[in-house]
Amino acid sequence: DTAEGGDFQPDLKALTAVNPSSENIAIARAEGITTVLARPSGGVISGQAAVMNLAGWTSEQMKVANAAGLHVNYPEPLSGEQLEFLKEFLAPEDLQKRQDAEKTRIRTLHEFFDRAKRYADAQAKSPGMMAYDPRLEAMRPYLSGQRPVIFEVSSAKAIRNAVAFAEEFKLKTVLAGAEEAWKVAPLLAKKQIAVIYSIPIANSTESTAPRSEYDPYDATWAAPALLQRAGVKMCFQSGSATMAKNLPAQSGIACAYGLSHDNALKALTLQAAQILGVADQIGSLDTGKQANVLVTDGDPLETTTHLRYLFIAGKPVSLETRHTRLYKMYRQRKG
Repeated sequence: DTAEGGDFQPDLKALTAVNPSSENIAIARAEGITTVLARPSGGVISGQAAVMNLAGWTSEQMKVANAAGLHVNYPEPLSGEQLEFLKEFLAPEDLQKRQDAEKTRIRTLHEFFDRAKRYADAQAKSPGMMAYDPRLEAMRPYLSGQRPVIFEVSSAKAIRNAVAFAEEFKLKTVLAGAEEAWKVAPLLAKKQIAVIYSIPIANSTESTAPRSEYDPYDATWAAPALLQRAGVKMCFQSGSATMAKNLPAQSGIACAYGLSHDNALKALTLQAAQILGVADQIGSLDTGKQANVLVTDGDPLETTTHLRYLFIAGKPVSLETRHTRLYKMYRQRKG
């Protein structure tokens, strides 16, 4: 269950929508992934994400941190290239409607945050004075800066707009996706805004082409190195439950485009935990933290490496998946 209807659903929590019996969980574990950020999608304010270990009978047992971040799909403006392309196919009035719709989404997002802030201020001054509203109540820890607001953005312009929006409401900000974050890396470093970078999950030219045709062909792969060089704290996301299994190897490819091996490992471990606010529990092998450990026969970022053992919260976890079961079954097939 990945999304709900409605544009503004901050009270929804991804933790309740995760299926602990999903085959995707075992498949991701088999590639060495012990912990994930499960996020909602859809609408403008999608809901609240959860940090979860990939082991447990119920989603509650898998929980590391519930309500770890509020996901906002910040409206993307049309780029100059997109405008020129659409001018060839759309009538001027239809193109204007597209641009007006974007402005309307930004305005309604601003109005919702403004309404939530008035509600939070009133509840803080006089609890119970206003009628309880579950959607506005869910916004309170994010408006106070206790928890991060995670803006799903792609273009450099949308990133600048989202940063300005966050500053207006004094939000603790994290960017996700952020394909063109490398273009505004100095700004993000200055503002100390972390990035959950969406690493390409395939290697074809079509899937890894940069957003703008005038950008370098390898921009999507070089972006992590450029962000790290600028001093931006960064981790990786697959953005897909089915393709999360590719995340370690795809992160390794970024090393060929300037990202150091140590920084690639940190982006998959400690820095990810720090960005998500759970570094006191996971992210490194330290006393007092959960023992999420993988044992391999080589570099975990190499495709030729095999995972031998996996422990989550100190307990050994089976590496059997639907793939391995089918492999064994068809190996026994008679000729």
